[in-house]
Amino acid sequence: HNSHDELGWAISFSKEIQTGSYSSRFIPKFADTHKKSNVMKPTFQPPTPEILENLLGKDLYPVWTSLCQRIEQKYEMEQLWNKGYKIWDYEYKYRRGGKTLCALYARENVFGFMVILGKDERAKFETEREYFSKDVQEMYDQATTYHDGKWIMFELKDTSLFGDMERLLLIKRKPNNKLFHHQRVPNLPADQQ
Repeated sequence: HNSHDELGWAISFSKEIQTGSYSSRFIPKFADTHKKSNVMKPTFQPPTPEILENLLGKDLYPVWTSLCQRIEQKYEMEQLWNKGYKIWDYEYKYRRGGKTLCALYARENVFGFMVILGKDERAKFETEREYFSKDVQEMYDQATTYHDGKWIMFELKDTSLFGDMERLLLIKRKPNNKLFHHQRVPNLPADQQ
């Protein structure tokens, strides 16, 4: 048993892989059964509005659509549907340039809104903390911080936290929707528009 034999085996195995001639002895049994299956995995289908309304319920569906409209008025983003993780049926993510602004989650009669604040964004939240409702401050304090930021999940029951959600999004990113910039905000002095 010397290193020359091992090197020879590694070279021949490498050639077998490159030519596709390697034998099945190198493939574990579970891989064999998987390979032979011709059953295609169904591709993910985004929910129709009807499916989403049935899932969220008549009270929460308008809250979902209203938040989406508010986000889309201010932000031009890629919108991606995914299968939800763990307890969620669906995830609806707003992204641009590979960065996620926020994500909405749906399961039966529950609507989640998640935003992830990085280090600089957390510092900004801390300086603006007093402008957020007590509920949002509590959720922020209880949220887990991972290597990529603090993951804050809100369970929305109505539109009462929308102002806070918009402020959180402003911490993440300035609005970039050109149409939004041309609309005047009522009751704001011209220099703050």
